[in-house]
Amino acid sequence: MIGASVSHYRILESIAAGGMGVVYVAEDERAARAHPREHVLGLLAAAARRRTTPRPAGHVDGSYEDLVRAGAAFHGTPDQVIDQIGQFHERTGIDNLLCFMSVRAMNPTKVMRSMELFAARVMPHFSKAHSAQTNVEIRAASS
Repeated sequence: MIGASVSHYRILESIAAGGMGVVYVAEDERAARAHPREHVLGLLAAAARRRTTPRPAGHVDGSYEDLVRAGAAFHGTPDQVIDQIGQFHERTGIDNLLCFMSVRAMNPTKVMRSMELFAARVMPHFSKAHSAQTNVEIRAASS
């Protein structure tokens, strides 16, 4: 893409790459995979029914586990999610991750607990790694 033109703009350099995925963290792996599974698969099935264009490159068809392996979902214990995001970064070079913490009608209490675990145990791992690389302080956004 570097050197390409978009409208009247020319792309001179890449400053970051991003990705997105459904994130769900729980104290144990079984709970982390059981709760979001039906909601994620339901979301994908609904999107497939509405699709009128060909599937994009990199589209993942398959089981729920295939989605996790492909980096379309990051579900597990805090340590597992750290590993999944780290592996996704190594494969893709992403610098930014847009996290969907809830899809469809997930239990709000469980989603809030997942968000708390993500903020307390997963984010600090990447904030430290990013700060060490860029020498910049990173703070979680507060509402």
